[in-house]
Amino acid sequence: MVFRYYKGIFMLKKITFYIFILLGLCQMTVISQTRRALLIGINIYQPDKRISDHQQNPGSENFSLIKKSRQKSRGIWINLDGAVNDMEVMKAILIARFGFQPENIQVLKNASATRKRILSVFKTHLIEKSLPGDRCLFYFAGHGSQVKNSLSKEADEFDESLVPADSYRGVWDIRDKELWKLYNDVQDRGAYLTVIIDACHSGSISRGLNGQTACRYLSPDLRDAKDPAWYEQTPAEKGALIFSATQDFEQAAEIKDEDDINHGLFTWALLKTLRNVSVKEPAERILLKIKALIRAQGKTQEPNLEGTPKRKKQSLFGTEAEDITGETTIAVLNVLTNEKKIKLQGGIATGIRKGCELKQVMKKGDKKSSSRIRITEVQDLNLSFGEIIQGESKDIQSGDLFIIDKWVVSEGLRLGLLVSKTEFSHSDL
Repeated sequence: MVFRYYKGIFMLKKITFYIFILLGLCQMTVISQTRRALLIGINIYQPDKRISDHQQNPGSENFSLIKKSRQKSRGIWINLDGAVNDMEVMKAILIARFGFQPENIQVLKNASATRKRILSVFKTHLIEKSLPGDRCLFYFAGHGSQVKNSLSKEADEFDESLVPADSYRGVWDIRDKELWKLYNDVQDRGAYLTVIIDACHSGSISRGLNGQTACRYLSPDLRDAKDPAWYEQTPAEKGALIFSATQDFEQAAEIKDEDDINHGLFTWALLKTLRNVSVKEPAERILLKIKALIRAQGKTQEPNLEGTPKRKKQSLFGTEAEDITGETTIAVLNVLTNEKKIKLQGGIATGIRKGCELKQVMKKGDKKSSSRIRITEVQDLNLSFGEIIQGESKDIQSGDLFIIDKWVVSEGLRLGLLVSKTEFSHSDL
């Protein structure tokens, strides 16, 4: 009996020991999950130093290189104003709010962001170092363009691309097919990948300053890459979350922020949103806020979000998002303080009708009372106006979210039936 007693005590201690080890291993797994980022910002694309060299020495080798590369490639390069600022502020907010450690953030800016260097650091930092469960971010602010590809399956035979800092030398852009392979390699390591691109994805780029109409045009690279179509899963289909500043056919704008500092319009709206939402805010809600802020600036630029439905409902870096109730969510575009009137990014397409009521989505820890809006006018598919029926206009800002909690059925027929006239009588049928 005594033997059995001590044997039982021994077994209990042994089981407890193994449970402790397992719990420790689980905890170590959580702690070991690393957040790493590669951030790129390129303002300088013009080879000014080499042009200056030619002025002093017209026969210099540098000028010959420029002339040769211009004949092969685009012919002109335009500098930007806010790309480096975008990158630096992005780094700060990653450290301050999203748990990234400075030693795990690689930065390439201006001259250091060559094609070779970008590809090399992406592989060594985001692919080779990544372990299952790690969170990886690739951020690019700079010029985007297109490259001719006669073997592409796309109708226009052009690949979208990111333009490296040494483009003037005649090096190739980094094309979407190359990026897809890199993105998928990160995910094949078991890591979560988020991609944020603040660049134009069409043949022309303008980052007009402060709403000015002046455009900065960067033409496509007309050299033929002759790269056959790539048939593997796209990164978004495999689980990556990809934020783009524009649609494929649009231009990317620049503005000055409240401190008179240049930024890309998209990054400005993104950073403004990330400062004010929970770190667990669903990605699809972040997109809503960004669009509202851009519209509030009077811009038509339309950001794009790619990812599986599940991934879009997760947070920016793939963690589980806060509870989502599933109600229709509408973002505020503008607050007309004097009239207590609200301009909303939502209309007929989202089921809004005159008389619908919306309540404000409150952030955790916010002690102010929730505001309510009643729709007074529906202008088109994605635009409506409302009046504040609860709360104060000062408590509502551009980008705030509201959900519809009182619906109004549309007046009139839901379905119309058109019958064409006929010369036949019933007896002829």
